[in-house]
Amino acid sequence: MLGYQMPDSWEEEQEMHWRAEQERQLDKHEGRNQPKSLSRRAEVGKLDWIVDQLLAKGATLLLAAEKGSGKTALVMRLAQAVAAGSMFLSQLPTRQGKVLLIQCDEPEQDTMRKAHLMDFPDDLIDVIWFEGTLDLDWLQDELNSGQYILIIIDSATNGLTTENCEVTDTGFTRKLYKICKMISKNKSACLITSHLRKPIDGKERFSVADHDIAGLYTIGNAITDVWGL
Repeated sequence: MLGYQMPDSWEEEQEMHWRAEQERQLDKHEGRNQPKSLSRRAEVGKLDWIVDQLLAKGATLLLAAEKGSGKTALVMRLAQAVAAGSMFLSQLPTRQGKVLLIQCDEPEQDTMRKAHLMDFPDDLIDVIWFEGTLDLDWLQDELNSGQYILIIIDSATNGLTTENCEVTDTGFTRKLYKICKMISKNKSACLITSHLRKPIDGKERFSVADHDIAGLYTIGNAITDVWGL
């Protein structure tokens, strides 16, 4: 009987090995398109902060602000902190590096007056004024130079619109998408200011929500993060 049973046992063992190998190959094949475990992705998912807890390397932040809220002065303080590698608002550590401030929202004289009061370091902050629409090909060239760790665009409402492309047009959102992809690929950081819609009831606003941002609702999908001021 033993001599008769051995072949059956051997065949069953071979079949088990075959099935185990097939399952292993299947798991290996399917695993190519499966998300990696969080433990293996921990280092990949770490944020490399330019401004701690606010603006990361490769990220584009939209700062939507009320008119007269001081957004330009705030982003100039941010540029100053990054250029010096000092604390932003005396609270947030920054990584030191050169900054490009693209001013599309206010006259050169006003910005220069603020820069003089803030004692801007001329060698670490470049300020460019655009009276018309911001040239994204020019921006790409500036990014390719590799000299800037932070790009600030003040503001998208004026700098990215034209007579045929307002904030409510899909072309405006596509420009934000393009900038975000450029920044991500370049591994620098970008902050773009934007205006808010006027309150429908005309009352004073005490908080800022996504629907308050001037433009299409898809704007929030075109950038990395949104903050309100």
